[in-house]
Amino acid sequence: MDGQKVEDTILKEITNLSIPALLFPESPDGYFPRSSPGEVLIRYTGCKYPLRDVSGVTIEKNISIELLYVTRSLRGDNGLYQWLDKITEKLEGYSPSSIAGHFEITDEGFTDYSDGTWYYAQNMIFKITADNEQTDLYTTPIIRA
Repeated sequence: MDGQKVEDTILKEITNLSIPALLFPESPDGYFPRSSPGEVLIRYTGCKYPLRDVSGVTIEKNISIELLYVTRSLRGDNGLYQWLDKITEKLEGYSPSSIAGHFEITDEGFTDYSDGTWYYAQNMIFKITADNEQTDLYTTPIIRA
């Protein structure tokens, strides 16, 4: 499981809600929304391994994702507040069929305002518990030449 797969899954789900969304630009300098009144940018921000299973059988991963809402409209049918409601309702606790795990929103809030454009970040984790496949070297036969 990698950040790209989680980003792609979120992009598909937000686009299905008829909300303009893009993966975070490779070069964000000079970025300006392509859609009116704005769009949601999606990016992988890292991974944490909160619990260690000492048996080595499973591993838990929390993949961190940020949704950055960039918009010139707060209210109304296509405003930030409506986008937040739709996306939160869709993603909170959501378990996509293509990936084993579920989304949890951890925090959100306004990050900036500049030249009529609002920036609002919603941070979430994608919690995964996976099998940690390991080879038991004690049971592997030694081959001698």
